[in-house]
Amino acid sequence: MIGFMDELFRTSVDDTAEFAAICEKIMRRAYNEGYMLFVPTPNKVFAVNKEVIFQPYKMACLPMWKIQIADQHWSVRKGTYSEILKRPVEIIRVIQP
Repeated sequence: MIGFMDELFRTSVDDTAEFAAICEKIMRRAYNEGYMLFVPTPNKVFAVNKEVIFQPYKMACLPMWKIQIADQHWSVRKGTYSEILKRPVEIIRVIQP
């Protein structure tokens, strides 16, 4: 199972056929060995700071290494933070078909 999980994390979710194949291997192994398999829920909650660019991943793992900071992030911003940007962030929901 560890080998399957390693393969899963190396596989891109954009490669639909390969991703589906490794998921099937994992589910079959879990079924055949009587493992308890936790399937992630699509209702994930994310909390990230303002001024970051973050695209949620299509599976349970969170690729935090892909987060990028915007030019207004506190760590790189020059000068004061705009009053307009201090307003709450509008949440945009994207529902994938």
